[in-house]
Amino acid sequence: MLNSLIEAINKKNIESQDRINKDVKTYTQFVLVMKFLLPLITFFILLVVIIYPLLNNSNDGSSVNFLENTNLDSDKLSLVNARYFGVDKNGQQFSITASKATEKKEDKNSIILNTPQADIILEDGNWLMVGANYGEYLRSQSVLNLEGNVSLFQDQGYEMHTENATLYIEKGSGKGDRAVNAQGSFGLLTAEGFKFKNKGDVFFFNGPAKLTLSPFRKKK
Repeated sequence: MLNSLIEAINKKNIESQDRINKDVKTYTQFVLVMKFLLPLITFFILLVVIIYPLLNNSNDGSSVNFLENTNLDSDKLSLVNARYFGVDKNGQQFSITASKATEKKEDKNSIILNTPQADIILEDGNWLMVGANYGEYLRSQSVLNLEGNVSLFQDQGYEMHTENATLYIEKGSGKGDRAVNAQGSFGLLTAEGFKFKNKGDVFFFNGPAKLTLSPFRKKK
C-alpha cells in the first residue's frame, strides 16, 4: 500500500515537472519569436506611417508627393536622406534627392531641401542633372527652386554653373537670373541669366553674353 502511494506521488511529480518543462519551453519559444517579430512589426508600422504617403499620386499627374498626410505631431516634419521617384505626365522618369527634406507645417505644399539634386531622364535615354546647396519644392506646381552653387550637367558633355535656378519639372523647362558660366565642346560661355526648354534640348542665354569658341579639331 505504501509503495503504491509513493509510486503515485512520484508519477504526479513527474507529470508536474513535464508540464513545467513544457511551459518553460513554450515561453522560451514565444520570447524568441517576439524578439524577431517586434522589430519587424515596428518597421512595417513606420513604413505605413511615413513611407506609404510619399508614394501617393499627386493631383498634377506626378507620382512624387513629399511627406503628405503624415500625421506626426511635430512643428517641422523632416526626412533624412530623402529620395523620391516620379513619372511626369508624358511618362518620363525623374527623381529628386536631398540630404534632408523638411515640410513646412504652415504650408504643406512647400518642402525645404538640403543639398537637393534633380535627375531627369529624357525619352531618348539621355539625362539632365541639376544640384544645389538648398532648394524648395512646390509639389502642387511641380516646381523646384534652387539656391547656392547651382550646377547643371547634361550627358552630352555640357555643364553650367550659377547661383539660382527654377525648374518646372512637369514642363521640362527652367530659368535663372544670375550670372552664368557654361562650358562644353563648343567652348566657354558667360551670361547674365538663362532659360531652357524641352528638358535641356534648347538653351537661351541673357546678355550681355560672351562666347569663347574652342578650336575645331579634325578627326584623324
